[in-house]
Amino acid sequence: MAKFHLQIVVCSVREGRMSLPVAQWVYERLAAHEHFSVEFIDLAHWDFPQLAISRSPAMGEYETALQRAWGRTVARADAFLFVAPEYNHGYSGVLKNALDHIFAEWQDKPASCVSFGNVGGARMVENLQPVWIELGMVPSAPSHNLLGAFGKREGDRFVGDDGDAKRLDKTVGQLADWCRKLGRKPREGVADDASRVLVMGPGEETIASVVQPLKLNGWKAEGMLVPDDASALPDAREFDIVSFDRGALGAKADALREALIARNSDLRFVETIVPTAVRQIEAAHDARLGVPPTMQSIEADQSPGSVRIAGEALADTRLGLTGYRIDGGVERVRLGEFHPGAGPFEMTLPLKGEPLASLVADGDGAEFHHIAFA
Repeated sequence: MAKFHLQIVVCSVREGRMSLPVAQWVYERLAAHEHFSVEFIDLAHWDFPQLAISRSPAMGEYETALQRAWGRTVARADAFLFVAPEYNHGYSGVLKNALDHIFAEWQDKPASCVSFGNVGGARMVENLQPVWIELGMVPSAPSHNLLGAFGKREGDRFVGDDGDAKRLDKTVGQLADWCRKLGRKPREGVADDASRVLVMGPGEETIASVVQPLKLNGWKAEGMLVPDDASALPDAREFDIVSFDRGALGAKADALREALIARNSDLRFVETIVPTAVRQIEAAHDARLGVPPTMQSIEADQSPGSVRIAGEALADTRLGLTGYRIDGGVERVRLGEFHPGAGPFEMTLPLKGEPLASLVADGDGAEFHHIAFA
């Protein structure tokens, strides 16, 4: 069934943030919405730098790989629902930076908020709406101002009541109405010349969270549960890129990879975990099309209390390092952002807590290298 596409955007990155469980509650409620397919966008996975580029995004021709990657992501949306706290009568800096990094991709699309904080975050919404208008977006009323949100948090989950659910339904219904008024067209098709991607995961919801946004961006993406052995794999010649979680599969991942390569030596692999899978697949697609890389090589190993990273940069690039732990869920550990300069580099970083399952190194926030630890 053709639907409009709604992006649910998590708009704060601070430790212990309330926006994440609220956004997850919103996503779960809307996962089977009659008018929208939904995509979960967490700004914590983007690591926007301060906007210091010389050319205004309103002029087009984006300067950085991060701008281009962010633009592709935002372009596939028909509407936006920003889950955002009120900070000092306004909105978060990371949200302003995300909005300012691109321009054309926001235009002619409705937007609303699920807000919380003082008076339900209403003053934050008032400050945010003029920015939307300047970007060519259409503020949709009513926004959903959550009252008493912090009292509805149970551990890592937000538990909304019936009133919260009804107000959310009204907000999303208005977004769908605006999509129709603005002449946006529901979509379900996939371009014939798109890259072909196979996503293997441990569950249907995990697979769908990666496959769905790829399809909406014009990719031929299919999903399947991780098979027990290589004999159950599909024909590898039917795909260009394969994505699966090496950190969770361990030695089993090596056997699957070897079996796929034996059938198609041109395959590109994204051995990742869910939060950054879509972005890493898109980066692999760029590499397949010959986009020049910024990293010649990168490797990492860890010992108790530290992680060593070494590699070679082909250009002066911004290197972001993020680790992941998997223990009944995914824990993200931001290790930092560095400017190693062109040429070989090596650094040792302190690590608190349990060892990492994997490490993602991104060049300029858009080229990804994934390292799974034993």
